Amino acid sequence: MKVLVSYASAGEGHKKAAVSVYEELKRQSPPGAEIILADSLDYTSKFFKFTYMMGYIFMVKYTPTLWGFFYYILDTKFFYALVWPFRRLTNWVNTRKLVKFLKKENFDVCVSAHFMMTELLSWLKMRKKINTSLVTVITDYKAHNVWLGKCVDAYIVGAEDTRQNLIQRGIPESKIRVFGIPIEKKFSVLKNKGDIIKKMSVEKHKFSVLVMGGGFGVGPIKEIVCDLQKIDLDCQILVVCGRNQLLYEQLSSLKSGFKKPTFIFGFCNNMDEIMSLSDVMISKVGGMASSESLACTLPIIGIAPIPGQEARNAKFLLRNGVGFKIKKPSQASTVVLGLLSDETGLSEIKNKISRLAKPESARDIAEFILKSLWKN
Repeated sequence: MKVLVSYASAGEGHKKAAVSVYEELKRQSPPGAEIILADSLDYTSKFFKFTYMMGYIFMVKYTPTLWGFFYYILDTKFFYALVWPFRRLTNWVNTRKLVKFLKKENFDVCVSAHFMMTELLSWLKMRKKINTSLVTVITDYKAHNVWLGKCVDAYIVGAEDTRQNLIQRGIPESKIRVFGIPIEKKFSVLKNKGDIIKKMSVEKHKFSVLVMGGGFGVGPIKEIVCDLQKIDLDCQILVVCGRNQLLYEQLSSLKSGFKKPTFIFGFCNNMDEIMSLSDVMISKVGGMASSESLACTLPIIGIAPIPGQEARNAKFLLRNGVGFKIKKPSQASTVVLGLLSDETGLSEIKNKISRLAKPESARDIAEFILKSLWKN
């Protein structure tokens, strides 16, 4: 019995979602089960993998408006129908090694945390070339045409809003499960804050503002951190720069002039601990970051969401009363001050977050796969 958990290394979120499900499947599966984690792009040409990864990062960072244009236009049935044959041809040319791998291994179940595998495997199933149960995990709070496949056996979504959106798109209700966007188990584990404070050498009993820009550290992080130094609030600032080494160096060089205790980190594998110390998070609103913040009962202030999935995630958070959206870096300080001055309002937000959060999403997804889709 074999399960493939797949992702594509275009952004950190898809990989983190896949890894969380993979770890839970390994923990819950019976002896002798084979659980494999794979990056779909590893089974494509080096050129295709590089352009796929860097093209996404370049557009999101330097031409977000153009990215948003393509995102929204491809989410219309007419234009997606026009483009789909070209997407299928491009994927066919570049994923022949991946197709060979799927046919050879003949997995019982494939969990897809990226739409490329969903499109490919659904196409293979439709042509009776493979008989693998396909579970698609949508990693944002609203679906998109690229996530849909005629032969998907089950869709895992983050919230009731997403379920309703899929139903409106014609997906049978019986195929949809609202388990949440999967996150690592450590985000649901109660922390000893005293031990973490000591380990990270941050200050005790201070209102803590977490500022980050995803795994790649994008966005006006430096401007926000500098502006927060001016507010009339006794707080400390935790900054996660991700893989943005230039941002890390710039902030480190400015740190001696900061008026508030400011702690600067690079890429971190202990975001659960950092979030547990924080009172509010200022961040890009990717699906994974949003899901993690909800699990930690942490209000999120979305930094100038890029058109597309971030803008839709921000709307979801706003609609449910658990987040905020800012267009300019200077607006972050205003929101932070408002939260601190309204304790009742902050408490209400945290209550709403608790009702919306699904910290055990990966566990529930693994249980569903093993009970409902495993071929005996």
